[in-house]
Amino acid sequence: MNLLTRVWAASLLTLLAASWRLWLPDWNWLSESGWTSDFPRVAMFAINPALTPLVELLGLTTLLGGLLATASRRRPRAVELGCVVVGLTALWVTNQHRLQPWAYQGWLYAAVFALASPPQAKRALTVLTISVYAYSSLGKFDQQFLRTVGPDFVRVLMPWLTPDATTGRFGIAESAVLTLPLAELSIAVLLTIPRTRRWGGFAAITMHLLLLLVLGPLGLGHSTAVLIWNLFLAVQAWLLFVRRPHESASPGEATAAVADRSSPPPLEPKPESATDPLAIYRRYAVTLIVITAVALPLGERPPAGRTDGHWDHWLSWALYSPHTSRVEIEIHGSQLDSLPAEAVRHSRVGRDDDGWHELRIDRWSLAELAVPVYPQARFQLGIAQKIAAQLESPAAIRVKIRGVSNRRSGQRHETWLLGANEINQATRHYWLLPKP
Repeated sequence: MNLLTRVWAASLLTLLAASWRLWLPDWNWLSESGWTSDFPRVAMFAINPALTPLVELLGLTTLLGGLLATASRRRPRAVELGCVVVGLTALWVTNQHRLQPWAYQGWLYAAVFALASPPQAKRALTVLTISVYAYSSLGKFDQQFLRTVGPDFVRVLMPWLTPDATTGRFGIAESAVLTLPLAELSIAVLLTIPRTRRWGGFAAITMHLLLLLVLGPLGLGHSTAVLIWNLFLAVQAWLLFVRRPHESASPGEATAAVADRSSPPPLEPKPESATDPLAIYRRYAVTLIVITAVALPLGERPPAGRTDGHWDHWLSWALYSPHTSRVEIEIHGSQLDSLPAEAVRHSRVGRDDDGWHELRIDRWSLAELAVPVYPQARFQLGIAQKIAAQLESPAAIRVKIRGVSNRRSGQRHETWLLGANEINQATRHYWLLPKP
C-alpha cells in the first residue's frame, strides 16, 4: 500500500499542476499579472473577503506540503496525509469549482491512508473503487447518455460506422452504445467477487486505456486533467487488483518476510485492536467514511416533485453523464462590456436573435481553468449571481435552470429567472451558497 500511496500523491500533484489556475489564491496582484482567472469563484458560505486569500493560501500550502511529503517518503505518515484532508477542505469552502471528482477521490484516499492499517486501507479502497464503477455505469443507463455522449464515444472507437443519411441514427450500432455502461458495470461485478477480482483489474485497465484514446487529442480532446486521472486509475487497478502481493515487496522486505516465517511465532499474540483503543476508533472512522461515501450517491437523482437531488452529481460519480442539472445564462448585448473579456469571447448570440447572448460557461471554464465546469445547478446559479453583481442593470441577465433529466424520456423540468432579484431569491433555496 505504501507504493500506491506514493503513486496517488504524485498523481494528485500532477493533477493540481495541470489545473493550477483553479487553485491559486484570490489575490489582486495575481489577477493583475494574469495568473488567476476572472471565472467567478463560488464559495460554500459567506466568507469575509479579506480572509478568503489567507484561507486559500493556508489551504494550498498545507495541501502541497502534505502531498510532497507523502510522495517522497517510503512510509507516508498520518500527519502529512491529514494535511491533504485539511487543505482540500479549506480550498473547497472558498470555491466549489475545486470539487473536481479526482479531488474528491483524493480527499477520501487521504483520509483512508491516514487512518487505516494497510490491510484495511486495501479493503476500503477496493469498496470505494467498486462504487465508482458501479455508480458511473448506472448513471449512463439514461437517454441523455445513449443519445449524446455515448454515440460520440462509439464514433471514436468505431470510426468506420456512419449514421443513416435520413434519420441520423446508427442503426444496429446504437446497440454498441449500450455496451459501454454494461461493460463498466461488469467491471464492478468482477471486482466484487474475490475470485474474479484480478480479471476485473485487467478489464478496468483496458477500459481506462480506451478512455485515454477516446478522450485524448486524437479523439474528443478533453482536458489534460481528465486524461491524467484516467491514467492514474489504470495504474491503481494494476497495483490494487492485478499485481501479486509478493511482487510489490522490495528485496529487503522479502528477506524480512522469509526471516519472519522461519522464526517461531510469539506466544499468545494479541491483535493491535485488542491492545490499542486508538486503533479501534481509527478502524471505525474508516468504516464510517467508506459507508458514507458509498451511501450518499443514492441521493443523486431527485425524488418526485424536485429538480435536484440531495447529493452532487460528480460526488456521486456521474462521469461523462449529461443528465446532470445545469443553468443557462443569458446577458443582454447592451451589458456585455461589463463582463471580463474572456467571458465575452465565450458568449454567442441567442437562438432567438433578440439581443440576448448566451454565456457558455462550460467553454469559459475549460479555456481559463483547464477543467470542466462543475455540473450542478446550485454552483452554476452561484456563477449567475456573481455575474449579475457586475452588471449595471439588474434586469440585463436571465437564466434558465434545467433540472436533472428523466432517465427514460430525457426530459427536464425548466425554470426561468428574470433579473438579479429573482436569481438572488433562488439562491436562498440552497444551503451551500452565500446568501445575498
